[in-house]
Order: sequence, then C-alpha cells, then structure tokens
Amino acid sequence: MQRARSRPAFTLLEVILALVILSGSVATLGEIIRLANRASEDAAAETRAQILASSVMDQLLAAALPLEEAPATPLEEVGEEGWTYRIALLPCEVEELETVEVTVELRNDRDQIAASYRLVRMLPADPAAAAAAETSSTSLSGQDGGPNASSTR
Repeated sequence: MQRARSRPAFTLLEVILALVILSGSVATLGEIIRLANRASEDAAAETRAQILASSVMDQLLAAALPLEEAPATPLEEVGEEGWTYRIALLPCEVEELETVEVTVELRNDRDQIAASYRLVRMLPADPAAAAAAETSSTSLSGQDGGPNASSTR
C-alpha cells in the first residue's frame, strides 16, 4: 500500500489562531480610531469656546455689551444650541481697572459641561470714558502743549 503524499497545509488550529489574532487587531484599531475621533471633537469644541469667549470679551471692549455681571446667558449668534456665557467682575488692585472674567460653556443633553473656556482680562472700569479720554488725548496732541506741538519765536 502506497502512502498518500502529504502536502504542506495549514491545520485547523493555525487558521483559528490567525483569525483570533486578526480580530483582536481589528478591535484594537477600532478603539484607537474611536478615541482619536473623540479627542478631535473635544479639541474642536474647546477651540470654538475660545473663539466665543474672545468674541464676548471684544463686545465688552467695544461697549456692545454692558460691563456688568451676567448670569449664564445663551449665545444667540452662534447658531448652535447649548452655548452659554457668564460675565463676572472681580476685584482689582488698580483703581481705574476692573478684572473681567468671561466663561463660555457648552452643555450636552445630560446637562453636563462638554466644553468650557475662561478668559480673564483687566479692562477700564468705564470703557466709554476710557475711549473718550483716548480720543481727547489724541485730538490734543496737535495743539499747543501737545507732544507734537512746535513753537517758533
């Protein structure tokens, strides 16, 4: 009786082991992609919060918003739901200045903070008076006694 010639082939155990390794690798890659996607969304939300906080602070500087404390107020110009801002006035050592804190938050469906950013600046206590003083000092600079004035005798 002649023996059948054996051909090199994979055994069932080797095939199962290869499939287990492959499925574990695919599951790990899927988790890495999910984590990267979440980190990307968090970074985009924080960047948006920074831009919105800067926008609110600019509105305070331009006197488009009153320089006073404000509770959590929805941001209407954003066009997205859930964004709010708060304004807090903090004590300052310099008499003519106020420390202004603007906090912007995004809350999710479960009322948890998804993104938040706090911007703190020292501003003139009365921005309108500071702007008027700056304008009047600029207009005086060309008159007698100003830094650009010249005298001929």
